[in-house]
Amino acid sequence: MASNPLRLRSVAKILVDVHVELHQATAPEDLQTSHELFGSLIEKSDLVPAPVRERALSALTDLPHDDVICHGDFHPGNVLVGDSMPLTLIDWTGATRGDPTGDFARTRLMLQVGELPPGAPVVVRALAAVGRRVLWQLYDLGYRRARPVDPERLRGWTLVAAANRLTESVESERESLLRIVQGEGA
Repeated sequence: MASNPLRLRSVAKILVDVHVELHQATAPEDLQTSHELFGSLIEKSDLVPAPVRERALSALTDLPHDDVICHGDFHPGNVLVGDSMPLTLIDWTGATRGDPTGDFARTRLMLQVGELPPGAPVVVRALAAVGRRVLWQLYDLGYRRARPVDPERLRGWTLVAAANRLTESVESERESLLRIVQGEGA
């Protein structure tokens, strides 16, 4: 994407295809659940305002469990492709067993407000505002076509994903995340 920003459509298709395929896989039973991980992180963090914490934990209680493998940090920076190498999905430190809608919500959130990585090329930074919106829309539409998403469930998982992202202390994202948990975004 950095070498050719005009490839947004093909990047979005790759993201959709990989994420949908991942969400067809059953997670190992010994993998921590999304509910366990998010609940623990949100509950223990001083970075999540108390009203947000309460809303997110309440929403999490009402959200369904599932046994699908969820990456936990699925975004373009963690999907490696090249002309001579196969696709590789990296950074599995947040992987859980859970509802794929929660993983989809986290990815949508990252595409909307995620901080660009340090050292991102100037062209990527310059095109980030427009490119981010286009990539987010293409990914969102493509994923929903391939795998139907319940809007109410997505709202709940988006709240939980935003509260969870607050625990990661990315200051440049904080204001946007707080707007999302207050129902003004996403």
